[in-house]
This record gives sequence, structure tokens and C-alpha cells, in this order.
Amino acid sequence: MELREARQHHYAFVHQLLRSLFFGDTEETLEHFRMEGESALLALWDFVEKRLELDDPVSSEGLALEWVPLVSGMTMVLITLPAPEAITEAYYVGLVYSPLDSTGRFIVLEHTVDLDGRARTVLCEWSPDGTHFNLGEGPDPSPEAFTDAVEMLLAATTGPPEWDESEPLDEEEM
Repeated sequence: MELREARQHHYAFVHQLLRSLFFGDTEETLEHFRMEGESALLALWDFVEKRLELDDPVSSEGLALEWVPLVSGMTMVLITLPAPEAITEAYYVGLVYSPLDSTGRFIVLEHTVDLDGRARTVLCEWSPDGTHFNLGEGPDPSPEAFTDAVEMLLAATTGPPEWDESEPLDEEEM
């Protein structure tokens, strides 16, 4: 598989716009999705296209939104993206929200390739301060497998990992 650079439209939509909206005002963003559904996603997708003035935008085909109640009592807005073609492009975004304490988590299943060029996934999470965490090998790129991985992550952690900048990264983390 050939390594390609992430398409600007796909990357900006997930890693910049959705993340900024979600952490900027979690409750308002979720309410907007609750009221407008997929039309809100399509409007945001089109906004990114216009804002970036793209000559060759990515089709919105496959863009979808689903509300998923989680075993933890949290709610996840599961966003399915147009099929990824390059590293860091996402299959899914999970906007996870706890109404009990108004906290949110932004979890992403990203496309990547191994050293032999075979496609695989990686589970990632953005923190509110803009830190991107690679949480390791991800599940198969299906909504059910992603939801299961999010459930396991939520059961094992209370938030994004902490990164101690005083500790150097070992070779496996680079």
C-alpha cells in the first residue's frame, strides 16, 4: 500500500473543526447534532470545503451520525467518516459525553499502515488542551468494534492519558 498524505478536507474536518467545536462548547455542539442530525454534519463538511477553498474536495459519501448509549451511562455520538485513504484520516469519531459531570472525550479510530504496508487501525484520543494521544492498535473498522473499543477504554480510564514531557520517548513511542 502506497503511503499518501492525509487529504486536507478529511483531516481538517475531524482533527480541527469537530475537535474545536466539541471541546469549545460540548453541550451546545451535542445539542446542535441532536436537533439537526446528519444535516449538521453535512453543513460542517461543506463549511470545511469552502473555508479551505479546495479544488478537489472529498465527497461526503458515508458521512453519518448515530447516537449510541454506552454501558457506562455515557452517551456517544458516533460519527462515521467518508472512507479514509491515508494515514491519520479517520474511520470514526466518538464524541463521548457524561451528563453527570458534563465531561467529554474525543476518541478517534484512525487509518494507518504497518511497516509492511498493510492497512490497520489505531485508536487515538484528543485531550481538551489539544494533545493527541495514540492509544495503540485499534479494532477492525466497524461501528460495533469501535464502540466496543470505546467501552473498554472508558472502563479502564477516567480521561485522556497524561503526558509527562520530562520523560523522553522510547523508540517504540516515536
